Amino acid sequence: MKFGISKTTINLSICIAINLICSVQVQATGLSQVTVTQPESKSGSYSKPVVVKAYKQIRHGKYQEAINVLKPTLKTDPSNVEAHRYLAFSYMQIGRPADALNEASKVVENGKIELPHDAVTLGEAQFYTGKPKEAIENYREALLLNPLHIDARAGVIRCLMALGRFTEAKAICKQAAYNHQDEKGKTYFRKLLREIDNKTQIASTSFGS
Repeated sequence: MKFGISKTTINLSICIAINLICSVQVQATGLSQVTVTQPESKSGSYSKPVVVKAYKQIRHGKYQEAINVLKPTLKTDPSNVEAHRYLAFSYMQIGRPADALNEASKVVENGKIELPHDAVTLGEAQFYTGKPKEAIENYREALLLNPLHIDARAGVIRCLMALGRFTEAKAICKQAAYNHQDEKGKTYFRKLLREIDNKTQIASTSFGS
């Protein structure tokens, strides 16, 4: 999705949500490679300068610097949802999913998820802390908000694989590979399909031995 953002909007934007775009390969940290984009605000209030600063640091891959900025902010403003959002994202990038889970949970503390990115961040944190059953529910919540969210779709598939539900995972993956519009997305799900086949074969061999 492309967002037309003027200079004024950037300076005054609120709710700079994180758009997780998972790569095909899982990195050495065990976390998916992601990039971040800045969508337009849904509401009419303004982001605090410290949050905008953290966003810029994240854009340049300076996740620890963003954490160092956001943590003191939350001591004085613990209800700052944007700060929790960026902190969760940054923790994921440096391989600290447990801390990310703590922050992501605060973003949706009232049980209502408004942005698919928040649901995906929470799902990622849950998945990488060994909670695929909880994670799959949040990935599905993201898909209700945005049925074309590739990260959420991939998250559902990965959770089903982790739960040993390979037949369901393969059916969803095949449909995603067929329906996805761009070649990069198709390639992503085709590779995931091969991974499912490999894991299915390993599971069958183990069961038969």
